[in-house]
Amino acid sequence: MKTTNTLIYASVVAAMAGFLFGFDTAVISGADKPIQLLWNTSPLFHGTFIMSMALWGTVIGALACGIPCDRYGRKNTLIVIGVLYLVSALGSALATDPYIFSFFRFIGGLGVGASSVAAPTYISEIAPAVRRGRLVILYQFMIVLGILVAFISNWMVGDNFGDVSWRWMLGLESAPALVYLIMVFRIPNSPRWLAVYKKDHKAAKDCLDLLAPSGEDSHIVAEIDEYKAGMITSKFNWISGFSTDKKEVQVRFRHGPKLHNAMIELLQDSRVKITLKQESKQGIAAGQFAVLYDQDICLGGGKIEQAF
Repeated sequence: MKTTNTLIYASVVAAMAGFLFGFDTAVISGADKPIQLLWNTSPLFHGTFIMSMALWGTVIGALACGIPCDRYGRKNTLIVIGVLYLVSALGSALATDPYIFSFFRFIGGLGVGASSVAAPTYISEIAPAVRRGRLVILYQFMIVLGILVAFISNWMVGDNFGDVSWRWMLGLESAPALVYLIMVFRIPNSPRWLAVYKKDHKAAKDCLDLLAPSGEDSHIVAEIDEYKAGMITSKFNWISGFSTDKKEVQVRFRHGPKLHNAMIELLQDSRVKITLKQESKQGIAAGQFAVLYDQDICLGGGKIEQAF
């Protein structure tokens, strides 16, 4: 399968969030002792407040990142992550006291935690199945590369700038953060996010055209068409004792505790096409399901592999 330039570009740019992840977590090692001497902080305060503040941000960022990823999109979340890294780098380098410094390190931690969720998710959703593993692994590679570059840059800065050398160490992160922020504006949105969360199937198919060569991933386009039509085909195991000579049967569709109006069309090889009726506004999630006739007679059950 041919890999397009757009796919490579988008994957590398998203993986750069991992580079900033690694750089941000390692670069602080060069500023550890200088800032403790500068602000004359106790070992307890220095370790539990100043040095660990980025870790608290990382935890919160990782836990909360799923909300903006789903609501505003993977691309927009990656853009915000770039802003967090840039602001954190500049703010930490220019901080005038330990509290301001810790605040900006916390901001950077939010970017670290959010990037650990948003970047791999984005890459996995734009990558075709046969390329997904090697493209997602770019993110892990970039983390390690960022750590290496941070140690090298700290060594190169050394004591060349005297008492403010630690500020240069931290401030240098703003350069790759700015490059990443500029480049991330040019990546496409996730086709899956557009189809599932925005219900913009035309935009999703346009993104697929950019990411996949003509004729490839046609099955994904077909699935998007099914989303748009409000139907999906799934394996269906009949319960013995039920029979009908009708090709289509109107039923009540149960997924979990909820019932939905639906139409099932009997296909070959024990497959059915399940179509939501127009008056049913509730979508169907992936998972186990059962089809009921006249509210209480179970016709059968099966599994939906994709939500719609």
